[in-house]
Amino acid sequence: MWELSDIPCPHAISSIHWLGEDPTEYVHEYFKKSTYLRAYEHLIQPLNGEKMWVNVESVPILPLIVRRQTWRPKRAWNKDISENEKEETSTTMMSKNGVQMKCPQCSTYGHNKRSCKNNDKRPVSSQASSSQISVI
Repeated sequence: MWELSDIPCPHAISSIHWLGEDPTEYVHEYFKKSTYLRAYEHLIQPLNGEKMWVNVESVPILPLIVRRQTWRPKRAWNKDISENEKEETSTTMMSKNGVQMKCPQCSTYGHNKRSCKNNDKRPVSSQASSSQISVI
């Protein structure tokens, strides 16, 4: 790695320290701060804070309006043909096609307990009614 980048690897740095020498002497001149400053000295001019900035009379730049993304997609993903075949020929679940629901309250077919129009509720058990206190 040292031969490719001219920067000593951690093993080389520990060996250089063990020899009692400075590892920065083994770094190529290209990667030193002095070379960087010489290369960009005419391009980078330091400023003494915001007071030195040039005032520009234009519309201020505002941050983008961030819209919160929805958690789930609005439509289902397109399924592969093989996925549709698996659902149709499933061996773990039976189809409820053609099965009529029977209401447990009125014992009639065609609806379930939730959609039952018979408002008669089951009688309360004798234990529950005896525990209630009646005020006369």
